Amino acid sequence: MKRPLRVAAYSGLIALVFNFLLVLIPEGVITGSLFALFLVFSSALGVLFLNGFVFLGDKFKSKLLSVMSWIGIVVGVLFTVFGLVGALISAIGTARAQEIVAEDAGTIFIFLIILWIVIALIAGAYSVLFGVGLLKIKNKVAYAKTAGILEIIAGATYFILVGFLVKFAAFVFEIVLMFKASQKFEKRFC
Repeated sequence: MKRPLRVAAYSGLIALVFNFLLVLIPEGVITGSLFALFLVFSSALGVLFLNGFVFLGDKFKSKLLSVMSWIGIVVGVLFTVFGLVGALISAIGTARAQEIVAEDAGTIFIFLIILWIVIALIAGAYSVLFGVGLLKIKNKVAYAKTAGILEIIAGATYFILVGFLVKFAAFVFEIVLMFKASQKFEKRFC
C-alpha cells in the first residue's frame, strides 16, 4: 500500500460516519443480509485503520503498538466471522431461539452478565496496552499522547460503560493523528 497512513485516516473517518449513521437507523430496518454486509464493510475499514498503527509501530520501533494493532486486526476479523455466522443462524430460524430464551431467561441473563464482565476485562486490557503503545511514540507523532491517555482511561472504565464514551474521543484523536502523521511522514517514508 502506497500511503497506509492516509488510507488509515480516511478509513477511520468513514468508519466513524458509517457507525454514527448506523445508530440512527431504526430497529428492524436492517435485515440479516444487510447486517452481514455492514459487518464486512465495517471490518474492512477497521483492518485498514489499524494497519496505519502497524505502520507507525514498525517505523518508530514500537513493538507494543505493532503487536496490539495486529491483535486488533485478528480479533476484528474473528468477530466479523462470528457475526456472519450469527446472522446466518438468525436467518435460518429465530422461532426456536425465542423458545430457548423464554424457557431459560434467568440462566441467559446470568450468562450475559458474566460475558459482559469477561469482554469488558479483555477489551479493557487491550485498550490499555494499545494506549501504552501510543504513548511510546508520543514524541514522534502528533496526538499520540492524547490518544494514548484516552485509550488507557477507556480501557480502565469499560466495565462501568464510561469507557465507551472515552473510546469514542480516543478514536477521534486517532483519526486526527493519522491525518497529521500522513502529512508529516508519508512523503519521507513512501
